Amino acid sequence: AFEFIRQMLKEPDFTNQEILEITKRKIISNIKLNLLDNEIYASNMYYQKVLYEENKEYENSTDIDYISNLINSITLDDIKEQYEYIINNFQSGLVFGNISLEQFNSFVNHISLTPTKKYFDYNRSISIKEEYVEIEKNSEQSYIYVTYDIDNLTYPQVILLKKIMNSSLGLCYQTLREKYGLVYNSYADIMYYLKKLYIYGEIDKDKKEKFLKALDEIVNKLNNMELLDKLISQAKDEIEADEVTLSEDQDRMIDSLNKYILKYFGEQNRTEVYQQVSEITTEDLIKSTKTLKRKNVFMVRSKKD
Repeated sequence: AFEFIRQMLKEPDFTNQEILEITKRKIISNIKLNLLDNEIYASNMYYQKVLYEENKEYENSTDIDYISNLINSITLDDIKEQYEYIINNFQSGLVFGNISLEQFNSFVNHISLTPTKKYFDYNRSISIKEEYVEIEKNSEQSYIYVTYDIDNLTYPQVILLKKIMNSSLGLCYQTLREKYGLVYNSYADIMYYLKKLYIYGEIDKDKKEKFLKALDEIVNKLNNMELLDKLISQAKDEIEADEVTLSEDQDRMIDSLNKYILKYFGEQNRTEVYQQVSEITTEDLIKSTKTLKRKNVFMVRSKKD
């Protein structure tokens, strides 16, 4: 099994031009389908319009000719060069089973890779455009993204805040849908690298101001000690239940750990992070979320009546 992995990693075939062309056509076809999806279009345009050019780590475009030309320009040599860079710079190992550390280290040495460790500043704060951006689209409904700074939140606090926002008893559903009936769908998500939180909603085109007013109410609720006590307790219970379920599902565990390894902390053990989540107090979270500040409102407004 180890020898098979070594061959897959060290001896890939970069000579098949026919497979490359088939793959290009599939990718372009999938992108064309995605561009017809108004929700995906709104997401792409949010990142494109809100982030400053120097902050963008990838290009979000809706110009299919530009995309097609870009993909079709890629050669086998380009792919080989990029593969060699990735395989020698970005690696993580995750092993399940009756294998000792000594056996695993022996395997890693046998692969004869030369990985280098890359360090990222996860605590940097990246600016975004502080403005209201609105574009029109021939869609059935409208989509809105509202962005907040989360500079003072630690990653464990971010995990907890996201659960407080998104659970079935969370602030997004209870305030935006149950209380005011403003959204068809809504959730909060974190751009941790950028130190930003955004709240997304699918709304009617004339409900933007009511939506923003409801978000102000949600932010104010994060200062309510009694309510936050209850929400934190519920969120911690749900996070703990998720972790128990995760430990019993190997595929989900591998997926979750890979995301953790690739996105967040290089040196901090994942179990330690979730232990820190369980230790967060209401006072801690209130102190951190008091600094939440609205930075940007982006909306794709439906042209239709």
